[in-house]
Amino acid sequence: MTPVNRLHVEDQITRHDYNGRAETRRAEDAGRSLKRRPEGRGAAGGGGEGRPLVTMADNSSGSERRRRRRRTAAARAQALIRDTCGDLPAAQRIIKCGRVPTGAGRPRVAKVDGYAYLSGMQTCGNVWSCVACSYKTRVKRAFEIAYAVRKHLNNGGGVLHIVVTMPHRAGEALAKLWSVISDCWAHVTSGGGWKTFCERHGVLGYVRATEVTHSWASGWHPHCHVLLFVDAPMSPVENEDGFYALRAAIRNRWCTRMGEKHGRTMSTEFGITVDPVKADEADGSGQYLTKVGYELAMIDTKLGRGEGHRTPFAIAHDAAETGDVADIGLLREWIEASYKKHSISWSQDVRRALGLGKDKTDEELASEDPGGETVAEIDRPLWRLLAKRRDGARAQLLAAFENDDNRQCLLAAVQYLVDLGYPVGVDEAGPVPVIGFDYPPPQTRRQRSC
Repeated sequence: MTPVNRLHVEDQITRHDYNGRAETRRAEDAGRSLKRRPEGRGAAGGGGEGRPLVTMADNSSGSERRRRRRRTAAARAQALIRDTCGDLPAAQRIIKCGRVPTGAGRPRVAKVDGYAYLSGMQTCGNVWSCVACSYKTRVKRAFEIAYAVRKHLNNGGGVLHIVVTMPHRAGEALAKLWSVISDCWAHVTSGGGWKTFCERHGVLGYVRATEVTHSWASGWHPHCHVLLFVDAPMSPVENEDGFYALRAAIRNRWCTRMGEKHGRTMSTEFGITVDPVKADEADGSGQYLTKVGYELAMIDTKLGRGEGHRTPFAIAHDAAETGDVADIGLLREWIEASYKKHSISWSQDVRRALGLGKDKTDEELASEDPGGETVAEIDRPLWRLLAKRRDGARAQLLAAFENDDNRQCLLAAVQYLVDLGYPVGVDEAGPVPVIGFDYPPPQTRRQRSC
């Protein structure tokens, strides 16, 4: 099997066809009208045959297809980071995540509610650059945010959705922009001025999520999404004077700090939005509030591009697809600038008032095991070869186990590995079947390159 999308830094400069498509994309993002990026090798993967990375059955449900795409994207992004960012200290845990077992045990395939996942593996908890950990962590935070909003509204309170942004231009370093926006928010929510603001407007606290996008026309664009919890419903209809006074106070504090300390002039009419969050009328607090929590927690995980702006995961996706050196440079900058940054921040007053308990770290959430049933183990020599692959083989292997009949799942997994060229069998002598080599694998050049 020809490995898909093998990326090596020393090969990037000579890949004119890939970089040509990347130039076309950058031109489109900057607003110039060029023809659409052609389909071909880069569209389906770097293998040269234009075949999809994941082959899915026609009867797969939408959720199954999304899950497989997410797993494949995680494997490809990790391979890209390993090949192009392996010298960065901030990337070391990402490279090991989901690939290196914890302790001396074998990697285990476990299932819960029909969902197969790898157990007994190291996790990095990096919500910024690791697709797998980001999804696991952010889904849990989304439900927590939705629960908090629902409970507060049901208790008679109000919630405001605030988006704050900043002036920026192409070529500015992300680390610098991130420090500016963090400093301005810290100024808004600290000191005696913030305490007075909270008392005057009945502010209980907030939950904040940072989002970063990039476009070739304007560079990195960090901004914050904030849910502000107030003690009574507040909107232009319910409390017109209070709503506009609160909005003006936040805008003044934000714009003053941005201009006086960082020399970035902002109009108080633009760059900051304040909107009330309302419970849906159908049942008072249902799907809409869940959507609010999901959107706040998952804001920067999309793989697509909108109006020329890409999330970091979209940049990694494009870099894995095309091998574009400019995208790889953006990815390296992103990994370094986002290292150890908080993605979701709560004010403790809100958590105490709503009985949410202590906030868990991203690492703690990512390492939590769903507690599923172990259905198979993978022998380490076989796993070492699978972990090196860049074609989504791990995602396909897990997909083979997502069937109600565990015996059929085991046979499907073995058949898939045999089709890849691995002479494997199953040892069923122990309490859990172990998939491994029937004999030492042949050390062919192709297998070593996988």
